[in-house]
Amino acid sequence: MNPLRKWHHNKNDRMRRRFAKAYANLMTYRINKSSSISFPKLDANQKKQVDELFSKYHGKKIAYTEHEMYTGISGKFDPSYIPRTIYYSDIEFLLNSNVEYSRVLEDKNMLPEFAKGVGIATPKTIWSNSRGLDYLPGSKILTRDEIVELLSQYEKVFVKPSVGTSGGKGCKLYTDISNKYNSRSDLLDEIYADFNNNFVVQEALTNCKSLSVLHPASLNTFRIITYIVGDEIKVAPITMRMGRSGAVIDNASAGGIVIGVDQEGNLMDQAQATSAGDSGEGLSFRCSEHPDSHIVFKDHKIPEVASVVQAAKKMHSAVPQLGIVNWDFTVTLDGEPCLIEANCEFCGGYDLIQTVHGQGIFGDDTPYILAYAKFLRSKSKLERDALKRSDFKFEG
Repeated sequence: MNPLRKWHHNKNDRMRRRFAKAYANLMTYRINKSSSISFPKLDANQKKQVDELFSKYHGKKIAYTEHEMYTGISGKFDPSYIPRTIYYSDIEFLLNSNVEYSRVLEDKNMLPEFAKGVGIATPKTIWSNSRGLDYLPGSKILTRDEIVELLSQYEKVFVKPSVGTSGGKGCKLYTDISNKYNSRSDLLDEIYADFNNNFVVQEALTNCKSLSVLHPASLNTFRIITYIVGDEIKVAPITMRMGRSGAVIDNASAGGIVIGVDQEGNLMDQAQATSAGDSGEGLSFRCSEHPDSHIVFKDHKIPEVASVVQAAKKMHSAVPQLGIVNWDFTVTLDGEPCLIEANCEFCGGYDLIQTVHGQGIFGDDTPYILAYAKFLRSKSKLERDALKRSDFKFEG
């Protein structure tokens, strides 16, 4: 690589890391400022456990602020809680430094094509829009008349921005189309007015029975985070998100409910809910049953979770260039996993894992992940790109 390109790569890398640190600090500040919960201080023994873990594997001690926050919210202490500054600017940033792959997965117009090659289902795309150009993926550019004809086949469509969003933000479900609109052309005008460009129009999905009974109005989903340790793809503790009060969006950031789920599909005893606009940590209440359907969580099981986990691991195996990926899955009426979206940068889902499960996201793999991030931190962008995973020797 010529010197100019080398300088450009390393300069962009440093700028991205500074931005990641700033983002993490801002999120922590906002949560601490807005939270109504008073977090207890760690005792001497708890501080010692945190110091020992992070001094040995991260390379230095850390502040206790976020350990106190996660402990206060969940009621459980775990020295392996990962603070935002380390997660965003070290772990996620360094493990996913091949940003080109992140961009492809996070583009909701591109993800279905990628998933198709892996053999994983995604919602059916009716049409896509990229920079104002309407098209059928892998097929042809569409005229307005052709789009109107496509819309005539549906009474309900789901539209979401294709880039730059996560957590259900900016999505809209258009329902009862024949009764609400004079024509499909009017509907198309509204979609353009709502989204402008860079969006995808999809067939609305219906959950399988074990998911829909909890809250039928929303598409209830799983957040599956996969990460690579050595030559193995691991799965972080799973969360499931449900809507409430008739809301279409299930995410905690949209005022939904989140609960922990094990890999066999058993729900935790209690779920946590947020008010719309919270970031996921400012919890408004805990509940042992869904406030609308009144289904008791500890007595309910989602047997399809095992197949969702396997689908997520299969997706990650197709993109080993990334060290950690957040996958949003649901299960449709046919009982099969369906991939909704993928996120690789600045993903708040890891916070909810720690608050809901009351444990660090990486569990027993925390020493390895911290040490691997420390190893990568000592390398330039170009050096990281040239490394093999076997170049890192973990000494536990």
